[in-house]
Amino acid sequence: MPSAVSSRTGWAVSLAGAAAFGAADQYLGTVRFLLEFGRWPSTASQVSATWLLVPFLAGWTQRSPRSAAAIGLVTTQVALVAYMLMTVSPIEGVPLATAPRAAAAMASANMVYVVCGIATGLLYGWLGYRWRTARSLLAAGMVIGAFCLEPPIRGAVGERYNGAVVWQVEVALGLAVAVAVAMKTAARSRALR
Repeated sequence: MPSAVSSRTGWAVSLAGAAAFGAADQYLGTVRFLLEFGRWPSTASQVSATWLLVPFLAGWTQRSPRSAAAIGLVTTQVALVAYMLMTVSPIEGVPLATAPRAAAAMASANMVYVVCGIATGLLYGWLGYRWRTARSLLAAGMVIGAFCLEPPIRGAVGERYNGAVVWQVEVALGLAVAVAVAMKTAARSRALR
C-alpha cells in the first residue's frame, strides 16, 4: 500500500491547495479573464468535476478513512469560502465596507452548494483514501465518471457550455484517468501472478 504523507503535512498542503483552487476558480470567471481570453475561462470555472477532485486528492493524503472523509469535507468548504471571499473582494470591485454584507448574501443564496459540498467532500475524501490504499475501482470510476459524464448530463438538462473546448478537455481528462487506471490495474494484476 502506498504510504500517506504525515498528517500535518497532508492537512497543510490540502488546505492551502483548496484555498488556492477556490480563489483561482473564481478568478477564472471574472470580467478581466472574459475580456482577455474570451468565454472559455468563465466556462472552465463552472466545471463541477474539478471541485470533486479537491477532496479526492486531499483524502488521498490521509492514513485513515475517517481522517480522509474529514479532510475532504474541510477542503471543500475551504475552497468554497475562498471562492466567496474572492467574489466579494476589492478584486471584484466590492468595497471592503460592504464585503461582510455581500458575503452573507452570497452564502445564503448559494446554500445548496455548501450542503452539496458537505456530502461530496465526505464522499470524495473517502474515495481518495480508498484509491490510495486499495486501488478501488469504484473510487477511480467516480472520478472518471465526474469528468466524462458531466458535459453530456449538463447538455441533457439544458446547461450547455459556452466553449466546446472546455467540455472536450474535461472529457479528455476523464479518459486519460481511465487509461491510467486501466494501465495501473493491468500492471498490478501482472505483478500478482
